[in-house]
Amino acid sequence: MWWNSLARMNAIRPLALIIFVVSMIAGCAAMRSDINPSSGFRDIAWGTPLESIPDLNIIPRGSARWKWAVRESENQHIGKVSVKKIEYIFVDDAFAGVNVDFSGYENLGLLIKAFEKDYGPPRIRNDKMKMLAWKLEGTTVMLRYYDKQNLGNIKFTRDQSMQN
Repeated sequence: MWWNSLARMNAIRPLALIIFVVSMIAGCAAMRSDINPSSGFRDIAWGTPLESIPDLNIIPRGSARWKWAVRESENQHIGKVSVKKIEYIFVDDAFAGVNVDFSGYENLGLLIKAFEKDYGPPRIRNDKMKMLAWKLEGTTVMLRYYDKQNLGNIKFTRDQSMQN
Protein backbone atom coordinates (compact mmCIF):
# COMPACT_ATOMS: atom_id res chain seq x y z
CA MET A 1 0.00 0.00 0.00
CA TRP A 2 2.72 2.52 0.93
CA TRP A 3 4.55 1.45 -2.23
CA ASN A 4 1.61 2.60 -4.40
CA SER A 5 1.58 6.00 -2.67
CA LEU A 6 5.31 6.38 -3.22
CA ALA A 7 4.98 5.36 -6.87
CA ARG A 8 2.26 8.02 -7.40
CA MET A 9 4.45 10.69 -5.77
CA ASN A 10 7.39 9.80 -8.00
CA ALA A 11 5.12 10.03 -11.04
CA ILE A 12 3.98 13.52 -9.97
CA ARG A 13 7.51 14.91 -9.46
CA PRO A 14 8.41 15.21 -13.18
CA LEU A 15 5.06 16.88 -13.86
CA ALA A 16 5.60 19.33 -10.99
CA LEU A 17 9.10 20.09 -12.31
CA ILE A 18 7.76 20.76 -15.80
CA ILE A 19 5.05 23.07 -14.45
CA PHE A 20 7.62 24.92 -12.33
CA VAL A 21 10.04 25.42 -15.27
CA VAL A 22 7.29 26.61 -17.63
CA SER A 23 5.97 29.08 -15.04
CA MET A 24 9.48 30.45 -14.44
CA ILE A 25 10.06 30.95 -18.17
CA ALA A 26 6.68 32.65 -18.55
CA GLY A 27 7.44 34.90 -15.55
CA CYS A 28 10.80 35.94 -16.97
CA ALA A 29 9.28 36.64 -20.37
CA ALA A 30 6.60 38.80 -18.79
CA MET A 31 9.18 40.78 -16.81
CA ARG A 32 11.39 41.38 -19.84
CA SER A 33 8.60 42.11 -22.33
CA ASP A 34 8.97 45.87 -21.81
CA ILE A 35 12.70 45.87 -22.53
CA ASN A 36 12.74 44.15 -25.92
CA PRO A 37 13.57 47.21 -28.00
CA SER A 38 14.27 45.50 -31.33
CA SER A 39 10.54 44.81 -31.85
CA GLY A 40 8.97 47.70 -29.92
CA PHE A 41 8.05 48.55 -26.36
CA ARG A 42 5.71 46.42 -24.27
CA ASP A 43 2.71 45.59 -26.45
CA ILE A 44 3.32 48.27 -29.11
CA ALA A 45 5.38 47.38 -32.20
CA TRP A 46 7.55 50.00 -33.87
CA GLY A 47 5.65 51.85 -36.60
CA THR A 48 2.20 51.20 -35.11
CA PRO A 49 -0.20 54.03 -36.09
CA LEU A 50 -1.03 56.43 -33.27
CA GLU A 51 -4.79 56.12 -33.74
CA SER A 52 -4.72 52.31 -33.35
CA ILE A 53 -3.29 52.38 -29.79
CA PRO A 54 -5.97 52.52 -27.07
CA ASP A 55 -5.82 54.57 -23.86
CA LEU A 56 -3.33 57.19 -25.06
CA ASN A 57 -3.47 60.81 -23.96
CA ILE A 58 -1.61 63.22 -26.24
CA ILE A 59 0.73 65.60 -24.40
CA PRO A 60 0.34 69.15 -25.76
CA ARG A 61 3.84 69.70 -27.12
CA GLY A 62 5.79 68.90 -30.22
CA SER A 63 4.83 69.72 -33.76
CA ALA A 64 2.57 68.37 -36.47
CA ARG A 65 5.22 65.78 -37.23
CA TRP A 66 6.26 64.84 -33.65
CA LYS A 67 3.80 63.85 -30.91
CA TRP A 68 4.16 62.61 -27.33
CA ALA A 69 1.59 60.59 -25.42
CA VAL A 70 1.10 58.76 -22.12
CA ARG A 71 -1.09 55.76 -21.35
CA GLU A 72 -3.85 56.03 -18.78
CA SER A 73 -3.17 52.71 -17.04
CA GLU A 74 0.57 52.35 -17.55
CA ASN A 75 2.70 49.95 -15.51
CA GLN A 76 5.26 52.36 -14.05
CA HIS A 77 8.11 49.83 -13.88
CA ILE A 78 10.97 48.85 -16.14
CA GLY A 79 11.91 45.42 -14.87
CA LYS A 80 12.36 45.90 -11.12
CA VAL A 81 12.79 49.68 -11.29
CA SER A 82 9.90 51.98 -10.42
CA VAL A 83 9.87 54.89 -12.87
CA LYS A 84 8.39 58.38 -12.69
CA LYS A 85 7.08 58.72 -16.23
CA ILE A 86 6.78 56.77 -19.49
CA GLU A 87 6.09 58.78 -22.64
CA TYR A 88 5.47 57.35 -26.09
CA ILE A 89 6.95 59.24 -29.06
CA PHE A 90 5.36 59.29 -32.50
CA VAL A 91 6.89 60.62 -35.71
CA ASP A 92 4.40 61.19 -38.54
CA ASP A 93 1.80 59.42 -36.37
CA ALA A 94 3.84 56.17 -36.23
CA PHE A 95 5.30 54.78 -32.98
CA ALA A 96 9.00 55.68 -32.96
CA GLY A 97 10.28 55.84 -29.38
CA VAL A 98 9.82 55.84 -25.63
CA ASN A 99 11.08 58.32 -23.08
CA VAL A 100 11.34 57.01 -19.48
CA ASP A 101 12.28 59.09 -16.43
CA PHE A 102 13.48 57.54 -13.17
CA SER A 103 15.20 58.67 -10.00
CA GLY A 104 17.83 57.24 -7.70
CA TYR A 105 21.40 56.17 -8.21
CA GLU A 106 20.56 52.62 -7.05
CA ASN A 107 17.98 52.38 -9.85
CA LEU A 108 20.63 53.46 -12.34
CA GLY A 109 22.76 50.52 -11.19
CA LEU A 110 19.85 48.08 -11.56
CA LEU A 111 19.10 49.34 -15.08
CA ILE A 112 22.74 49.15 -16.20
CA LYS A 113 23.01 45.61 -14.85
CA ALA A 114 19.78 44.53 -16.60
CA PHE A 115 20.73 46.16 -19.91
CA GLU A 116 24.26 44.71 -19.88
CA LYS A 117 22.81 41.27 -19.14
CA ASP A 118 20.30 41.54 -21.98
CA TYR A 119 22.29 43.54 -24.58
CA GLY A 120 25.94 43.12 -23.60
CA PRO A 121 28.33 46.00 -22.92
CA PRO A 122 27.24 49.43 -24.17
CA ARG A 123 28.54 50.43 -27.61
CA ILE A 124 28.82 54.07 -26.56
CA ARG A 125 30.08 55.22 -23.17
CA ASN A 126 30.44 58.94 -22.45
CA ASP A 127 31.53 59.50 -18.86
CA LYS A 128 31.47 63.30 -19.15
CA MET A 129 27.78 63.25 -20.18
CA LYS A 130 27.05 60.23 -17.91
CA MET A 131 25.56 58.43 -20.90
CA LEU A 132 25.56 54.83 -22.08
CA ALA A 133 24.05 53.59 -25.34
CA TRP A 134 23.33 50.21 -26.88
CA LYS A 135 22.73 49.75 -30.63
CA LEU A 136 20.42 46.82 -31.32
CA GLU A 137 18.91 45.67 -34.62
CA GLY A 138 17.70 49.07 -35.78
CA THR A 139 17.04 50.42 -32.29
CA THR A 140 19.07 52.56 -29.90
CA VAL A 141 18.75 52.40 -26.11
CA MET A 142 20.28 55.44 -24.41
CA LEU A 143 20.65 55.73 -20.64
CA ARG A 144 21.61 59.04 -18.99
CA TYR A 145 21.95 60.12 -15.39
CA TYR A 146 22.05 63.60 -13.85
CA ASP A 147 23.84 63.58 -10.47
CA LYS A 148 22.71 66.95 -9.17
CA GLN A 149 19.03 66.22 -9.73
CA ASN A 150 19.36 62.50 -8.85
CA LEU A 151 17.37 61.79 -12.03
CA GLY A 152 17.88 59.50 -14.97
CA ASN A 153 16.40 59.02 -18.40
CA ILE A 154 16.09 56.09 -20.79
CA LYS A 155 15.27 56.55 -24.45
CA PHE A 156 14.29 53.63 -26.65
CA THR A 157 14.28 54.86 -30.25
CA ARG A 158 13.68 53.22 -33.60
CA ASP A 159 16.65 54.38 -35.67
CA GLN A 160 14.76 54.43 -38.99
CA SER A 161 12.13 56.84 -37.63
CA MET A 162 14.70 59.22 -36.19
CA GLN A 163 16.69 59.45 -39.45
CA ASN A 164 13.83 60.79 -41.57
